[in-house]
Amino acid sequence: MRPMKGAVPFAKWLLRFSLIVFLFTNFFDIIKEFNFTDPDYLIAFGFIFASALLIVGGFFPRSTLTVISGILIFALCLFVVIWNYIATKTIEPELIAYLMPAAIGFYFFARGNRG
Repeated sequence: MRPMKGAVPFAKWLLRFSLIVFLFTNFFDIIKEFNFTDPDYLIAFGFIFASALLIVGGFFPRSTLTVISGILIFALCLFVVIWNYIATKTIEPELIAYLMPAAIGFYFFARGNRG
């Protein structure tokens, strides 16, 4: 059976929307507090901002915005995992959840808007 190449654009939009839903469900409580001095707020804001840029970047023919938002999401995921590992010296199960947004961010960093 051959892959359905016509569904690739839909799959990429599904990745974008699943990322923003994942991030909003995990960071909505932090974002609604508006505490700009809290590092957790700044990280959550960075995730939400980068995922919004990923959605907006999908509407442009050039991949620049998509690539930048992909690297931001990937870098923020790595930062959170490394920061928590340094603080606790263990990989907690909650940190494994960052693999999905990191993979999506790296995908859009590597591929951009290309099919």
